[in-house]
Amino acid sequence: MPQFAHRIMAMTYSEFIETVYVELDTFVRDLERDRNRYQGVSEDLLNSSVARHFRALGYTADFDKNNGGHADITVQLANYEWICEGKVVYSVDNSYLTKGYEQLIYRYGMGKQNVNEAALLIYSFGPDTPKVVNKWAQHLDQANKSKIGYANSVSSPLTSKGFAIECEHIHVGGGMLNIRSVAFQLYWNPAAAAAAAAAAAGVVAGTAAGSAAA
Repeated sequence: MPQFAHRIMAMTYSEFIETVYVELDTFVRDLERDRNRYQGVSEDLLNSSVARHFRALGYTADFDKNNGGHADITVQLANYEWICEGKVVYSVDNSYLTKGYEQLIYRYGMGKQNVNEAALLIYSFGPDTPKVVNKWAQHLDQANKSKIGYANSVSSPLTSKGFAIECEHIHVGGGMLNIRSVAFQLYWNPAAAAAAAAAAAGVVAGTAAGSAAA
């Protein structure tokens, strides 16, 4: 079913969430294309931009709305709801991501039907975003061993391998809260990239010369 049709018809909650993530992916790609323009911007600006994107699509979408506390992003359609926390990182930073994750599971999120989907948006401005995501997945998996139900069934969706992970949290209020961590690849440093490429080329050339001499 087309996205627009989803938004104007009485769809199921699972269809709503499916459409939300398709539309989030469009926003991710747009932001990544403009990553040179977003260097140094605030976390608040990034989060409010996500809310504005969904509002333009016809959803009720708010930045910093009270929802058991001040959730960064709340997207609603009729009785359906999806919430997000967005965090800026420049390298592996599990402690900071944990802060956002625990805001979702202990403050804003619920295990109740039609509101039990949430996302942690990872605005990754440093190199090697898949490493950031992989280390975060390992951290959640390890934490779940000592706190059962903290992050069950950590996995990566096949369509976004290396850039997203999913897990389930057994909510203390009852039910299950599903959380997807979604990474934005926003690293942009042409000078550093060129230097790294030159250094790599020098190593290859040196190795080739050494082999020829031998």
